[in-house]
Amino acid sequence: LEILSDRKADVKSGQILKLTKSGDRSVRLAAIKTLGDVAREKDIKKLIELLLKTDSISEQSAIQKSIVSVGVRSDSRFEQLFKKYQKSKTAEKILLLQTIGRIGKNSALQLVVSETESKNPEIKDAAIRTLANRQDQKALQPLLKIAKTDTNETFQILAMRGCLRILDTEQIVARKKIRIYKELFAAAKRPEEKKSLIAGLGNTKTPESLKFVASFLQDDSLKTEAALAAVKIALRERGENDTLKSSQVVMAMVNVFSGEKIAGLVKNQYADYSGLNKAPEGFTRLFNGKDLTNWKGLVENPVKRSLMSQTQLDSAQQQADKSIYEHWRVEDGIIIFDGKGHSLCTVKDYTDFEMLVDWKIEKNGDSGIYLRGSPQVQIWDPANWPEGSGGLYNNQKGVNKPSELADNPVGEWNQFRIKMIGESVTVFLNDVPVVEDVILENYWERDKPIYPGGQIELQAHSTNLYFRNIFIRELPREKVLFTSDLFNGKDLTGWQNIGSSEGSWQVKNKILFTDGKGGGWISTDEEYENFILDLDFRVPPGGNSGVFIRAPHLEDPAYSGMEIQVLDDYGEEYVNLNPWQYTGSIYGVQAPGQRVTKKAGSWQHMTILCDGPIVKITLNGTVIIDTDLVSHMDKEKSHPGLKRRKGYIGLQNHSTRIEYRNIKIKELE
Repeated sequence: LEILSDRKADVKSGQILKLTKSGDRSVRLAAIKTLGDVAREKDIKKLIELLLKTDSISEQSAIQKSIVSVGVRSDSRFEQLFKKYQKSKTAEKILLLQTIGRIGKNSALQLVVSETESKNPEIKDAAIRTLANRQDQKALQPLLKIAKTDTNETFQILAMRGCLRILDTEQIVARKKIRIYKELFAAAKRPEEKKSLIAGLGNTKTPESLKFVASFLQDDSLKTEAALAAVKIALRERGENDTLKSSQVVMAMVNVFSGEKIAGLVKNQYADYSGLNKAPEGFTRLFNGKDLTNWKGLVENPVKRSLMSQTQLDSAQQQADKSIYEHWRVEDGIIIFDGKGHSLCTVKDYTDFEMLVDWKIEKNGDSGIYLRGSPQVQIWDPANWPEGSGGLYNNQKGVNKPSELADNPVGEWNQFRIKMIGESVTVFLNDVPVVEDVILENYWERDKPIYPGGQIELQAHSTNLYFRNIFIRELPREKVLFTSDLFNGKDLTGWQNIGSSEGSWQVKNKILFTDGKGGGWISTDEEYENFILDLDFRVPPGGNSGVFIRAPHLEDPAYSGMEIQVLDDYGEEYVNLNPWQYTGSIYGVQAPGQRVTKKAGSWQHMTILCDGPIVKITLNGTVIIDTDLVSHMDKEKSHPGLKRRKGYIGLQNHSTRIEYRNIKIKELE
């Protein structure tokens, strides 16, 4: 049984089900665990029956895991489980609710959350315990609500502990995490919970978290935990690269133990000098902290500049440079603009880059960062523009607003991290991703893509502005070894069948297709490491396929390699899939950032970039995934292909018709 489970062997589940009735407890458990790897959707009903018959807690837990495993693997919508739940009595409902709580689907979470308000005290208790055991961020807000509002002390404690578990394991932006910790602290009634919250904050290394825990250093009941957490926040531990600067530690303490007036005075006099304008590793300074070297005045826009003769351009540049010294100045390591005159520009042009810049505005402030001479990553006062800063304001077709408000209060410093590759821009504001892989449109010539290179500009917009810590890291363009067609449009030259019958893939009218018979997949003859793969695909209603990358010829390539999903996203049978099962997802690993698929029957274009651990998926002109596989190594056990950096490219036969054409590859260094 253990060998069958490890190999995920293709065996008849009926044989395994018989062994679940064995008189030997260890055999029963092994059979149940094996069913999780070999059973099919049709077996879920029998597994449910098995769950409700056994009194063994260990067997119940194993059966629950197997039900979830079978359902996920077979793309089941768990209808049988939900229907059985509605018809069951309390004792059975508790077991089924625990099972449903293990399912990573919105419908499952919604059912559990709804039952946390059940009038049946046993069901409510089971629902809250089930919710508290979930590990994903989606459970955080419902648990937070229970912790803050439920009058039952046991439920409050369970919800509090569930929140702490999620905060400790999930990758949540520090700013959001601290906010949740503070809300939980306000709701906590027992010293034990408060101590746990302070200890948890010790893992979040920011000046704000240090300031918060330091505020309890004079509280007799909490000062020990506060002191330990403060030290943990302030000190670099083994293996950590980033930690607080000494000035940030000092300022956090000054803010806690001094009055507002003294804290403000210290901040103005000293804080700005600590480590100011020192480039992080890998970056160079655009601003040296002393003068406007590397900067120049703005001359017109890119179109008008291109029409000038060299003599005209030189003359205009002299006038613009003279003007900037009237309105832009450097004081105490900060570039200051007086609200008059024109924009400040880099002397050098840039193509692909990553940029860091700190900025500060006053009330009603308005500015922006022009990329390649084009507007702009927006800066403004959220009191006037509630969406906040960071959006690509001048986009007309694409996204032009930030995904969330991440501005610090007006008068405080903010930081942009801007990454521009090709036409796409990603913006982090104060460590919060507010723009992710959005194409920057050409403001000056709307019918053309953004210019391949150009200057970076600090926009003058009639308000006082402050900039510091301006750094840049130029990113090399991909070096292409060669470009070729993977599919010649005539026959299957360069391809081979893997686990499928001969003739299951055919070519007609320059289209490579299968009618869904024969199973398996079709693989390239050659292996590829770093590449850009371009292809068109067309799925019928209910169609299902996938593009395998870096896959071996052994085992399931969706797991031993990686599968980029191809699916009829709008098919009724796929309505309740997990987000990581829709078109463009790295199957089982990462969901697409947004859904940009077309209806079944339409040709769609996909580009897959693999460069070391970086995988980038572009679908129908929109980047939907740009990820580093290293950040997904928590899934390596079930997806060992995440570690592979070379393998075959393949197309999946998933028992439905699927068509591909124009399959091209650029192999990268």
